[in-house]
Amino acid sequence: MNVLLKANSSSGSFYNVEFREAEEGLSIHCDCPAGEWGKFCKHKWQLLNGDEDMLFDSSQLNQLAAIHKIALERGLSAFYKKIEELDMLKKSFIKEQKQEKNSVKKSLSNRKLLSEEKFIEANAKLNELDNKVSFTSYLISKEKEVLENKLKNGF
Repeated sequence: MNVLLKANSSSGSFYNVEFREAEEGLSIHCDCPAGEWGKFCKHKWQLLNGDEDMLFDSSQLNQLAAIHKIALERGLSAFYKKIEELDMLKKSFIKEQKQEKNSVKKSLSNRKLLSEEKFIEANAKLNELDNKVSFTSYLISKEKEVLENKLKNGF
């Protein structure tokens, strides 16, 4: 089975997303810039997830439904869930990070000149949150990399 879906682009045109089912599994290619570089792209992700808003041509709804069904049967929802959980965790860290930045800024503006040691101490929690945001971003990118390899090689 080969299916070519047209995915909306941000410029108002479309990208071609090709789905090929063979013995080794379902593989996907998108001709957007990220897809051409072999990167994970939103077009593949949203079409596999059954997002009708991503379709450029609404006459392809039945084909989209068939692709989405295959993706679910092949266990792609586990990847979705893991990436979504990591994304929610990252958002909570970012929210906490913003609150901590405001708190530190307020605290530092009310003090006299601090020594380097006291400055580092005042920023310790903020630095910890920066690391958590960075690490969570790293985990998300690695999960997407694993998913992209599955999408290229068939799953």
